[in-house]
Amino acid sequence: MTSYNLYVKELDVAQLDVAGFTGDLEISWTKKGASNEDLVCGTEGSGGSSSAIEVTAINGATMAVTRNYYNSFNSCGFSNGFASSADGGTKYLSRVSYYVVAGTTILRIKPIYSGATISVAGSSLPTQLYLIKSRAVGGDAQKEIEVTRGLNASPAIFDFALMAGGVITHL
Repeated sequence: MTSYNLYVKELDVAQLDVAGFTGDLEISWTKKGASNEDLVCGTEGSGGSSSAIEVTAINGATMAVTRNYYNSFNSCGFSNGFASSADGGTKYLSRVSYYVVAGTTILRIKPIYSGATISVAGSSLPTQLYLIKSRAVGGDAQKEIEVTRGLNASPAIFDFALMAGGVITHL
């Protein structure tokens, strides 16, 4: 089972390479912790509501885009038309099972309402994160830093942009 775990700020996007992958992914979000696990509508970010998510699937051959929206578990009765999610278990507030159809090459997950740690797990999911480690020693001083970085992704602002190789005409 391969997994992807990364904190994503509100309205930023986590992008996954799912080319050649078909099957179920378990998407969990908003970590439970001492500060929010007892709250009915706990948040990971700075106030507001628990994070909902938008999952965008892009078919590389047809360039078809499919979007799905999910409320957090215990979403305080939001009536926004989003699908519901399940309890995320011991580590996460919310969880959904998402089926990646054949031909999908990119999956983008965007937290809405607040930032969230997003976890995506699936069997034989391609590598999605880079671990960058650096160590420096100078005299008696020693420093180490470790950073996790996701794949390069276009900014979320482009999710609703229209691109054309020619003239766009409105009828």
